[in-house]
Amino acid sequence: MADRIVELPVLGMVRSTSFANNIARGVRRRQGVIEATVSVDTEEISILFDTEKATIRGLVGNLRQLGYDVAHTKIELPITGMNTKEDAHNVEKGVLEKVEGVLEASVNISTDLLTAEYMPRYSTIKDVVAAVEAAGYGAVVPEEYLKEEEKKEAPPPTVVEEPPKEEIPPAKIKVPDVIPPRPVDKPVSVETPAPVKPPAVTGERIIDLPILGMTSVDCALIIENGLRRGEGVIEVTVSFVATEASILFDTEKTTPKTLVENIRKIGYDVDIEKLKAKFA
Repeated sequence: MADRIVELPVLGMVRSTSFANNIARGVRRRQGVIEATVSVDTEEISILFDTEKATIRGLVGNLRQLGYDVAHTKIELPITGMNTKEDAHNVEKGVLEKVEGVLEASVNISTDLLTAEYMPRYSTIKDVVAAVEAAGYGAVVPEEYLKEEEKKEAPPPTVVEEPPKEEIPPAKIKVPDVIPPRPVDKPVSVETPAPVKPPAVTGERIIDLPILGMTSVDCALIIENGLRRGEGVIEVTVSFVATEASILFDTEKTTPKTLVENIRKIGYDVDIEKLKAKFA
């Protein structure tokens, strides 16, 4: 068994510990994953996995199934030397097998274009071109792609620190032995400052909805991801143990009735009687 750790920047996650834990739990269930942790601060997931049972491409596919994505770049390269569908298949296979950072690769034989998605952290355009050439074909790289990649590879500018300025000691002031009394002035009127106005109350509200139909933690993840896509929803956490969804939403963009309808569209329901009892 060969263990390896990868760090993937996650797109679409909410800066919430509960969301981070849900993502980590979903990834841990994949075969070959030993451990997974998500950082709320950096919005990255760190995954320890067995390279004989899982791949980076498969881990990204798992994240996408959970409703998230990773930072990646999409390119289109003209391919030379192709004549048949078999040639197109060879190019796709070569790029996917040789370049681990490539997430997807497809060739349009009618236009001779290779469309590929890759993660710049783990691969480059040069890697893709090398894989195409290793398969026995050629690739034409547009100049703008090379310029963009050169910018990413360029080292950061060197910061020249200025030497510390010499501190000048303060001038010594001679204090007289006797300080004359201060003349009596008229009392100064001091106005009491106006109190700071509290911020305006926003249209945000939290509602806890009892859920019916959940049979596993996967159900909770499905409900969370489904509700998160609804208009006006700011944050969602679903507890499988408590069978409850806690939703922070904008009252100007959605309503509790719409949230209940969205839950039903996902395939679950809300315990209306239990909900009524809460407000009785």
